[in-house]
Amino acid sequence: MKHRQRVIKNRLAAKSSRERARSYVDNLEHSLSLLGTESQLLAARLAQCEQENEQLRAAQASSGRPQGARPNIPARQQREASGQRHETPETEGASREPAALSQSSLQVTLNHRPRPTNPYTIKP
Repeated sequence: MKHRQRVIKNRLAAKSSRERARSYVDNLEHSLSLLGTESQLLAARLAQCEQENEQLRAAQASSGRPQGARPNIPARQQREASGQRHETPETEGASREPAALSQSSLQVTLNHRPRPTNPYTIKP
């Protein structure tokens, strides 16, 4: 009698394990297809940006402006664009700790489900 119950319980556990494994593989395949699509979109966007960059370089070369020359913009905007800080008497020697990031700036918006977890990992 106990042996029969153990066999039934084992069959149910095996069936549940197979379903979890199937679900895990399905989630991985879905993620793979989404990441493949995203990769293709990003590759196309990169190619477009590279083409635009080449066109801008050609236009810049034909305008006679030396390559690497910045357009005529105020020094403050140039510093901000390059990430340089302007030291004022108030900020000179001040701590250089990064500013706190807001939660909204930390959120990543992707058009796919989060990465599936592996149900077969051993939990402590």
